[in-house]
Amino acid sequence: MYINQEVTMKRRSIRSIYTALPLAALIAVASALSLQAQERHTIYDSSTPLSVVIGVKGGVVLTSARQQFPSVRIGDSYAGSGTISSSFGRTGLGSRYGLEVLIPFTSRLGIVGDLAMQTSDVRLAADGSRPAVRFDIQAVQGEIGLQGNLYVDTNAFAGPGLRTVYLSGGPDIALGVIENRLEGYRVDSNNVMTPAIGSFDNNDPFRTLVALRFAGGVRYGIGVHWEMQGEASYAFALNSLFSSNVVRDNSFTFDNVGIMLGLGYRF
Repeated sequence: MYINQEVTMKRRSIRSIYTALPLAALIAVASALSLQAQERHTIYDSSTPLSVVIGVKGGVVLTSARQQFPSVRIGDSYAGSGTISSSFGRTGLGSRYGLEVLIPFTSRLGIVGDLAMQTSDVRLAADGSRPAVRFDIQAVQGEIGLQGNLYVDTNAFAGPGLRTVYLSGGPDIALGVIENRLEGYRVDSNNVMTPAIGSFDNNDPFRTLVALRFAGGVRYGIGVHWEMQGEASYAFALNSLFSSNVVRDNSFTFDNVGIMLGLGYRF
């Protein structure tokens, strides 16, 4: 597998004061209401916590192996690699980039989804009797979940400033494997190991990998409509990578930690 007159004048003066005070108060109230209305207009007629956001997001993905990597044989190798324990696993560096959509229900809660291209890099160290093994798998990922805002500053939607601090979570599904690459070794007839690179010809060996992805992040306004995003995530795989029709009794899978930056437009 692969945010008197004198008194009269005084009385007139007092009457003037009593007349002016309500008028001044009325003017002050009217001014305050006008200013408040202008602020409300500025904030809520341009961009609000209920506005839909569409953006791009990308960054690095750190991959860690779980369970045993199955025995593989590259090309005309006389022997397979044998199963490799995840205790030999090392953190691999991959990437994820794609499109994201946020549709708020309230200022605190909304639905979020993305469509991304992700490369996961599985690394297994050498054990003394065999060379290191590296397996890269690139797949189209589809995620949908809920996003809850722990902090919201409505004033920041009128311009620059920290708008929200959020948590999100939901299933992340590999919709299709685009590419795979295995760096391993081959064994010749004299049992000598030499570096070798191979790949599986099709998607038959793979299951539809499903993970639960949890994330935390911030959205920072850089204008009325534009905002930047920073996010850290963890994806925990729920099933094995390889199909049982190809590899029996093998539960190898991997988890990913992501660090992302994004740019979004809030309508």
